[in-house]
Amino acid sequence: MYCTVLVSSRSLRIGDGLTYVTDDEAIVPGILVEVPLRGKATEGIVIDVTNEAPAADFEMQKITKVISAEPLFTIAQMKTLRWMAEHYCCTLRQALTAFLPAPPWRLLFKERKMKKEKVREKSDVKHDDSFFLEAALKILGDKRPALVLGSRQQRMSVYLSLIERTMKQGQQSILLQPDILLAEDALSALSKVASPNQIAIFHSGLSDTVRRTLWKRIRTGEVAVIIGTRSALFAPCKNLGLLIVDEEHEWTYKSEQAPRYHARETAEALAAASKAKLVCGSLAPSLESWKQVKNESWQLVQLPSPQQSPRVRVVDLGHVQFGSLYPFSPPLLEALRDRIAKKEQSVLFLNRRGTASALLCLECRRRVVSQASQLPFAVHRGPNGKPILVDHATGTVSAVPAVCPSCKSPRLHPVGAGTQSTEETLHSLFPKANILRADSDTLTTAGDFGHMLKLLEAKQVDILIGTLSVRRALTVPSVTFAAVLLADIGLSLPHFRAGEQSFQMLASIADWSRQSPQNEAMIQTYRPDAPEVQRAVKLEVTEYLDEELKVRETFRYPPVTQMIRFIVRGEKAAERAKMLERELQSIAKKIKLTVTTSAAPTLSGGGKTWHVLMRGTDLSSIILHIQRDEETLIDVDPAEYV
Repeated sequence: MYCTVLVSSRSLRIGDGLTYVTDDEAIVPGILVEVPLRGKATEGIVIDVTNEAPAADFEMQKITKVISAEPLFTIAQMKTLRWMAEHYCCTLRQALTAFLPAPPWRLLFKERKMKKEKVREKSDVKHDDSFFLEAALKILGDKRPALVLGSRQQRMSVYLSLIERTMKQGQQSILLQPDILLAEDALSALSKVASPNQIAIFHSGLSDTVRRTLWKRIRTGEVAVIIGTRSALFAPCKNLGLLIVDEEHEWTYKSEQAPRYHARETAEALAAASKAKLVCGSLAPSLESWKQVKNESWQLVQLPSPQQSPRVRVVDLGHVQFGSLYPFSPPLLEALRDRIAKKEQSVLFLNRRGTASALLCLECRRRVVSQASQLPFAVHRGPNGKPILVDHATGTVSAVPAVCPSCKSPRLHPVGAGTQSTEETLHSLFPKANILRADSDTLTTAGDFGHMLKLLEAKQVDILIGTLSVRRALTVPSVTFAAVLLADIGLSLPHFRAGEQSFQMLASIADWSRQSPQNEAMIQTYRPDAPEVQRAVKLEVTEYLDEELKVRETFRYPPVTQMIRFIVRGEKAAERAKMLERELQSIAKKIKLTVTTSAAPTLSGGGKTWHVLMRGTDLSSIILHIQRDEETLIDVDPAEYV
């Protein structure tokens, strides 16, 4: 027999496997074997077995040893592995890294010396409201994947009912969360339906030793419920019955390293192969999931809205005279003083780190938009230090206009503020207040934000300021005020998903404002009439999604089309990127496909990293025809490209 084996080496040249021969008929796909490679014994996993000899003009070597008595993968996982390699344009070996702990893989088969634990019964806590039980039964009664719309607490009640019923059927469940803190929060909720030794928390931050131990417990069925971040999707469940992707709109589900998979898409492939139920949940779902609902490929389960209306105040910054206090308006300063006097806490959001991101007209409230992509220009500093406009979707560079292209007003204003400068202004305004900043400069380790949450809970912080990651601070009961300092930063990013992501953030804060009579939120913006703001403060989620989907259809952006990003690095990156763009256009013309291509430098690459964007349908047929070097990476459905 002839076996294709993925060896432990990560060399891209042998990433889709090497062929070996064997006369052992017990070898099947998924078996761990030992094979010779460059004169050394090397581990490998068999991914294909055939009796048909491959076309080869060299002598093939033999498999020297079978290490595992049974396959490391189920048939469903093997199908998903192949799907990932094909869909995300990576090698099988790269896809394999998501499924297994680091080599040596033979350690997965060593006996564990562990004291036998007595299985404890689940705590007798009533968690089922009749409506949430009814919602769970509705989900199980439909074969399609389900999208659950509702607040986090509501969704969790539905998930608990689904998990409990899956356990009673003797099957395993996976519950994905976008970050470790939310996974730990879900772990606490699950104690209502499962005992602690039936639950495992699984994420990429675990050591190899701990990950191997969990891998064995899950594989034997000792663990019934797996909670974790996107890597928990690949837990070795032999009897998977339920797969939940909570907060499915979050882009932390997209891997930024090979394999560059999205957990939601991959979960759909795994659930289909496993015949498991897929459930995605969100307060404000992604356009990708909403399109599945509109196509009737997915079932929609909409949970009832609470009676309380959101308590959100929108401040129009176009009428504010800041002086040296930018971006703090008088209403915002008054609210902060009130909370400090009451010994309550405030959380302030900036949509991203950094400086100006867009050019806005204060007269007509429109952004200066590139005609090439219909996306806002980003404001940069040119070689001479003067500002220039750059379209990161197409690479178009333009001078800053003297007047607004729409209304001819000279009142053009760069919109932006950094967390560090904003913190300094806060200290000058409230010198006696305890102020913390949370961004990538201050959150350098996995435990830093957890430490900040403990300081908040201990009431040692008056004001916390940071980027999107500080949304988790809203779970602290003593936080009663939240404000978005400049909603326009997110709304004006040069990315077609900027509006969608801003809406999701604003909607989550509006939802928080109605959870307690003490909670109040504020949104500061130069564009109070923007649909993202208007729909978010009223929590008109489905209305916004329908409107935004029409915009995507008009301009042919995902999810209506597919997008692939080529990341070009190394020597002569600009020259190679432009050559690749011309090659893609040439291939598309030959095979009669309509695609849009562009090449542009990345925002933070110092001119040495370029991206080539390709947008259209059936893009995989183009990729099959191109030759790319190892310094050019492929990113399917990119989260960012600026």
